[in-house]
Amino acid sequence: MVFMIAFAILLLLFGLTFVLSYEKERSYAFIPSGIFCIVLLVIASLVSIMNPSKIYEYKDDGKEKLASTVEIECLNDNLDTEGKIAGNIFVTTGYVNTEQYYYYMYETDKGLQTEKIRAKDTYVNVISDSEKPYIEKYVVELDKDTPTLFGRMFTWWGFGIEMNTDDFEPKTSYYKLYVYDDSITSNYTIDLK
Repeated sequence: MVFMIAFAILLLLFGLTFVLSYEKERSYAFIPSGIFCIVLLVIASLVSIMNPSKIYEYKDDGKEKLASTVEIECLNDNLDTEGKIAGNIFVTTGYVNTEQYYYYMYETDKGLQTEKIRAKDTYVNVISDSEKPYIEKYVVELDKDTPTLFGRMFTWWGFGIEMNTDDFEPKTSYYKLYVYDDSITSNYTIDLK
């Protein structure tokens, strides 16, 4: 954005210098520099409009939207004793480099799927034994009614940018993890007997 403004000012100065100089003293040496500025301005404009987050802002009204709810599957189904659930593990923790993650499994059409979420973006809540553990994902979406300064400039210049933002992922804000007490572990061996 700063480069675009600088190029526009530089181009304006070259143009004014060329127009305001006397005919005899007019130097055509500014023409290549002016063409160079125009080319850089066009390239900077094209690169800047490729990303819709440069055109639209994310809603920052503190009202994250519930995007999905997923029931968590038990990681070890071998601990049933006389019909009681005794200490089943639903979530395990681990580190990737120095970042802590929660790992869990959920049912899909094709079978069980493993997923990980960052621990620092997750709020853990304890539920009663009568409920099934689940995860809620909250997101912040692009606000298509509030363009950024860059988007407003392009609209003001008459370019009329129309972007389809339906395919762009909303920004994940946080997760709420609902599990039984003592059902998160950092030591886990898969046992799906």
